[in-house]
Amino acid sequence: MSGPAAQAAGPLRVHRLVSTSVDYAGPDVALYVKSIKDSSPMFTADGVMPAGGPQTVLDVLGTFSEIVKSKKDSIDLNKTYTTEFASKAK
Repeated sequence: MSGPAAQAAGPLRVHRLVSTSVDYAGPDVALYVKSIKDSSPMFTADGVMPAGGPQTVLDVLGTFSEIVKSKKDSIDLNKTYTTEFASKAK
């Protein structure tokens, strides 16, 4: 659950739903709830990354991830990213 769904549900509800199936939160519930609240605005309403988004992610990761940095020029985003599944879920 992300974006508007997370915003509508509220961070504490998202925490309760996610933490029952996966141990993401760790011991600090307040910190986890705050991280949900602080990060949910970065998600789009339809769950689809905007045009240029994959390239931005690659550029950012290519600046600090040694694994990505060494392979950045050979990564073909057309083979690693698609909106197909999000588009079908609409």
